[in-house]
Amino acid sequence: KLNYIAPVAMSHFVEHCKATNGIAVVERCLLHMDVSIMDFDSIIILLRRNEMYSALFHIYTRGLNDFVTPLEIILEKIFDVADESDTGKKQRNDDMPQSQVEKLGYKAILYLQYCFNGKSFPQDNDLQPEEKIQTIRPQLLQFLQQEKHCLSGNFKSDVMISPEPVGYRALVYPYMQVLLMVDARAVLD
Repeated sequence: KLNYIAPVAMSHFVEHCKATNGIAVVERCLLHMDVSIMDFDSIIILLRRNEMYSALFHIYTRGLNDFVTPLEIILEKIFDVADESDTGKKQRNDDMPQSQVEKLGYKAILYLQYCFNGKSFPQDNDLQPEEKIQTIRPQLLQFLQQEKHCLSGNFKSDVMISPEPVGYRALVYPYMQVLLMVDARAVLD
């Protein structure tokens, strides 16, 4: 079992997997590595650039004990995609997500469901210790219930974000609204 890959080797591994349409392999590998010894800055940049959000959740929660920032990262991506596209499309007949907003939104909703149920995402292991669960829930709810769009100090954007919120970021309670737009029933379950 391989527990660690140096950042340079990981970068080459990602490029190889991208060239062979195997980027999911990288994400699955990262979910089994020891996150405590990773170079967080380089791996997080790599994960964000390649939109490997399950591994991003794993790295932040297991390696950095941060449950809000990865949610903020995926929601910022959802805002970007929603602002660029027509999100008013109907759901497919088979209820499968058809847009990038839906795909990312369902991943964010699933992450929240795991956290609120005291489970790690995506491994489905119990979060330990119990006190952690008692702090995670209020932190996530506080973030989701922000009345206005506001980037935390932990969030580093790859693109310039307007100081005045526009598009979906300008909504009242934008984080909750964008998730409710994806699937209100799943958010409220």
